[in-house]
Amino acid sequence: GGAALRGVVREVDRLANAVRVHAELAHARQQQGRWAEALRHARRVIALAPEGSSLRLWGYAKAATIAADMGRSALAHRFAAVYLSLAEGVPEAEPYTPWVEQALGIACYQRGRYHEAVAWYRRALHGFARCGMWEQVAVVSSMLAFNLARIGRPEAARACLSDRSEFPPARAYLHDSALTAILSAEGKLEQAVRVGRQALAAPGRLAFDCADAAAVALLVAQALRALGARSEATAFLLSAARLAV
Repeated sequence: GGAALRGVVREVDRLANAVRVHAELAHARQQQGRWAEALRHARRVIALAPEGSSLRLWGYAKAATIAADMGRSALAHRFAAVYLSLAEGVPEAEPYTPWVEQALGIACYQRGRYHEAVAWYRRALHGFARCGMWEQVAVVSSMLAFNLARIGRPEAARACLSDRSEFPPARAYLHDSALTAILSAEGKLEQAVRVGRQALAAPGRLAFDCADAAAVALLVAQALRALGARSEATAFLLSAARLAV
């Protein structure tokens, strides 16, 4: 009767509220670098959201990005694979898909699969552009450029790297990181050291960009060693190890 229906409605409302709370906490904890908590909340979104709902898709997308940020590339691939199979042909998923493609790029980079990373980053870049998310286009351009430089294609890296002014102001150091990789690949070691120092000295680095800082510190260490500054190179090598943890 009416009482039973009202009970069902209340339960649906309660679940909807719980899903929203877990979604907000997953995002907040990810921004804070509290990966395990963020992933736990994303898993709860997946468990509680109705099958076929956009919130459940969001949960898989968020879990993939968190796993990539944690350095758990295999887990990121698993969440991303489920997301992509569920999102196919679903228009509501379009804003989430570039984030998953970016996560797959990060996961491939972590495994040293740079050519695959390049392909995923290109897809993510085009997806963000279709959604009009221009600051994120710039962010992904830095990841793409870094990978292209790593596989010996500095000219292509320069061509795809967005102008520094197009980056979110708080993450402009990502432009400098990519430029460090490009300069290193071009053999311009003194410039690479200068730009790399600038990238690492940027205040307020976000938690999920620490892996980027570790990669830059390693590039600076390699450039300094090649330039004969061995003791300073060792200091940057130790810094890279600390940032990578």
